[in-house]
Amino acid sequence: MTKIHHVGHRSRLNRWWLIGLLAVIVAGGGLISPPASDAADISDRVVKAFVEAKGPDFELLPEEHELFGKAISRLSAAGRKPGRRMEVWKALQGLENGDASIAAKVLSDWYDEGDLAGPGAAKEVAVVVGLGDVRRAHGAYRKAMKQEPGNPANWYLLGHALARSGKNNLAEMAFQQVQLLSDLSGDQTYSARASARLGTLYMRSGKVDDAESHLKKAAKKLEQQGPSMEAASAYVGLAELYGKRAQEYLKKAVTTYTKLGADTEVTSTQLRLDQVNAALAQSKTVAAP
Repeated sequence: MTKIHHVGHRSRLNRWWLIGLLAVIVAGGGLISPPASDAADISDRVVKAFVEAKGPDFELLPEEHELFGKAISRLSAAGRKPGRRMEVWKALQGLENGDASIAAKVLSDWYDEGDLAGPGAAKEVAVVVGLGDVRRAHGAYRKAMKQEPGNPANWYLLGHALARSGKNNLAEMAFQQVQLLSDLSGDQTYSARASARLGTLYMRSGKVDDAESHLKKAAKKLEQQGPSMEAASAYVGLAELYGKRAQEYLKKAVTTYTKLGADTEVTSTQLRLDQVNAALAQSKTVAAP
């Protein structure tokens, strides 16, 4: 899976430009709506600032990036109303610092009050809730599911939000729902991605056989759709899985050779074990599917 990576240190000028812009939103009683191109640039800057603040290991899916940006645009637009400027400023300032909790609450409240409408509004809000208050993520995505019944994408995004927060058991159930809906619709795109995610979750919990089965299925399906980062990541997952197995058996071999007093074999086998250990350590730097 391709990550939206850490973008490095931004210049002080860019940071203060953004903070100054937020101040204008608060103070400018007669603020005129910026052109669409400027609004898109502002939302992109805020998303990048958020990801940077979260750190280099933070993973934002491409579709999350798009929906997150649209939600920020909605937030800015709604904040032009005089009574909302301060809460919008606080929400945007929180996002600038990697905290989506205020934006999640503000957008959720506005949606429930009927102030956010239009296609995709519920999903956009759900993405922000998943980033800022994962405890409410299921309820937020339920609203999106009502607008798009049977769409596995909503369950996939929910599963990713849960897994990112360490709620692996709930994430597992969400990804299983993705596969069920994909089977019913006949569209296997999200099914393959869910298999890759499940394989990673199973590997973390020690369910090696289940992990192997899902990663193999994901790699095969994704490769059939054409070369992709996700397919490659599934193969990396399989390599790590087989590496752990090799690690286990090589350790047993070293122990056995040691008991037999076979010093030459101990040395050569230990060398192979060291190589496997190094490869497994390196694989941890590769993004999970």
